[in-house]
Amino acid sequence: MRGWCIALALGVASIACAGPSPDTAPASEQPAAAPASEVPAPAKAAAPPPVAPPPVAKLEPVVKLGRDHLSVVTCASSADCGWDDDCLPTRCVEARAERTACDESSPPPGECLCLAGACTLQPKTPPVASGTCEIRGCVVDRAAGKCVADTGGVAENLRTTPGVNVGPSCDCPSPAKGCAFTWFPAVPCTSDRDCWIDPSPRTHPVARPKALRKRDFQPCKDGEIAPKCGDAGQCVLGPAYSC
Repeated sequence: MRGWCIALALGVASIACAGPSPDTAPASEQPAAAPASEVPAPAKAAAPPPVAPPPVAKLEPVVKLGRDHLSVVTCASSADCGWDDDCLPTRCVEARAERTACDESSPPPGECLCLAGACTLQPKTPPVASGTCEIRGCVVDRAAGKCVADTGGVAENLRTTPGVNVGPSCDCPSPAKGCAFTWFPAVPCTSDRDCWIDPSPRTHPVARPKALRKRDFQPCKDGEIAPKCGDAGQCVLGPAYSC
């Protein structure tokens, strides 16, 4: 009986020793954590294509007025006008404040004056006609005091030849000989009866013939444009009439 009790006690003890330690909890089998899904980095925006620089505008040289027959230098008096070159003058343009020292020089080709609001060269010697021209196809180069054959691309039947009160005129009376230069001088007056109109080579005022000074101008009978004594005491083209 005693031996059985001892054996029973040893069995209980062995079972107690074989059991898990109260301080050691069995490791619970946790499922392996799934790896965090990788968030793809945002794609870099494509660089915009290079923008070509705007084209640089080509700077054309500035052409001063009065350097050709297509333009004039405006003026209020002859003091506003001067020579293009102090040493070798050829064109009547704007006046300059400073003068240039000259190693060599030539005399001016005429008088540089303000006429009809434009700087105009009155040549000492009228230029000789040369080349060819078309009817009503001649233009005055006022700054140079000469003619230029230029129709401006206008058909002959559309070209006009306005009258001139005083100064230069360019006409084509003989196309084979070129443009003819004429300078109409100022005609002094005190009344309309001192003035008359000459239609050739271009309509312009002249001194009235003595035989006609005692009567007034008769429209259409004497002409389509009446003569007039202007405010400056010079004959000018007066009113035009449809005859």
